[in-house]
Amino acid sequence: MLVISTVAAAVLAAWGVMTTESTGMLKIATNPDLLLVLVTINIIFGMFRILAVTDAWRRAGGRFVRAGLGALVLFTVVPHATLAYVGLETRSTIMAVFPDGGRGFSPIQISTTSSTSTTITTTTTLPDAGAIVAPRTIPTSSTTTTTTLPLGTNRLTFLLLGGDAGPGRAGLRTDSVMVATIDTVSGSTALFGLPRNMAGLSFSDGTPFPGHSKGILNEVYAYGRAHPELFGGPDPGITAVSNIVSATLGIPIDYHVLVEMQGFVEIVDVFGGVNVNPQKSFSAPLYEDDPSDYEMITFNPGEQRLIGPQALAYARSRTASNDYVRMERQRCLMTGLLEEAGPYNLTTKLVSLLDVIERRVSTNIPSSQLPYLINFAPSIDTTQITFVGFDVDYRNGEHTATGYAKADIPRIQETVGLILTGQWDEDPVNVSLSEDICG
Repeated sequence: MLVISTVAAAVLAAWGVMTTESTGMLKIATNPDLLLVLVTINIIFGMFRILAVTDAWRRAGGRFVRAGLGALVLFTVVPHATLAYVGLETRSTIMAVFPDGGRGFSPIQISTTSSTSTTITTTTTLPDAGAIVAPRTIPTSSTTTTTTLPLGTNRLTFLLLGGDAGPGRAGLRTDSVMVATIDTVSGSTALFGLPRNMAGLSFSDGTPFPGHSKGILNEVYAYGRAHPELFGGPDPGITAVSNIVSATLGIPIDYHVLVEMQGFVEIVDVFGGVNVNPQKSFSAPLYEDDPSDYEMITFNPGEQRLIGPQALAYARSRTASNDYVRMERQRCLMTGLLEEAGPYNLTTKLVSLLDVIERRVSTNIPSSQLPYLINFAPSIDTTQITFVGFDVDYRNGEHTATGYAKADIPRIQETVGLILTGQWDEDPVNVSLSEDICG
């Protein structure tokens, strides 16, 4: 019976792997309820096999005690105990990192009328932040036709923040601010990059951002943390950034992901590196644990694979460049990570990845939505991601009291509207496809 149960377990496991695609296995592995069911089944089956071993030993007249105990441990207790431990730890981590519940996905409706204005209307609210974006009219120089996203189309929008705290930095500032918006039916994806020094911004109720010293975007997180009575939520800093970015772009933010710098390094290393294709040579400081301990490294043109610390240097460097060039490199790194995060890689590296996420990442993506996200992730074409960089061309010519150029909010929102309705063609500036700028 011992042999039969062992063979049966092996056959069942092989059959499960062969008949379940990587995406399906990953959906199971990220579903807390299914994991609990599988762990329970595993324990029950393990107990059955222990009984089978005991019965075999009894039928042998109690002989071969050592051999019997060895078989019991080797073929039954260890495998099933390991599976139970991994399953329960994975479930616990998922439930700790990804909150339960969460709102469902609702479509964003964007309409353009045949007049001298574009109307973007959104009624979605952010958690603990109240109404984020009120209907607004945006001047435009061209006449367009009425366009509405198809009924039932779901759009999912993520605020992606890089917490610039770690080697070489003090405190936490959101120096990397990107918004990824995905049509979950077609897989069409746009990635908007907002400069760290973007100024002249206001919150959803029209209140201008006062800032601490400069009044720029990368100070909003600290401002929110310092004023929890204004923003609320588990992390008032995140709520503040979500609010002001949503009001700036004119679209709601569904979920956020905040990654510490060290977390970015560890995520890249979990995948064994990330591919990049720089177009020009540039140098960057490669930091060690001591902020004063670093060496300058050079990135040459051409395809290459970077490990975690190198990828961080690649993303952070402004040596002989500027924030806008750095934003472009960061968007390409994001594309590279999306390519690495295929169903197979995610399935085989899930435990390690969840460990990094638990320690280094903050998000409000609910665990109940992970299977849904995994289901449509393969439909995203990483070579056709629309990149938009709201750089110097999206300034209105005015300056703040601290000397920073103010953002041209109407023009930014007009561009967002054109992108999401597929009407951008050659009208907006600084719009490109990932295959054109990332190689």
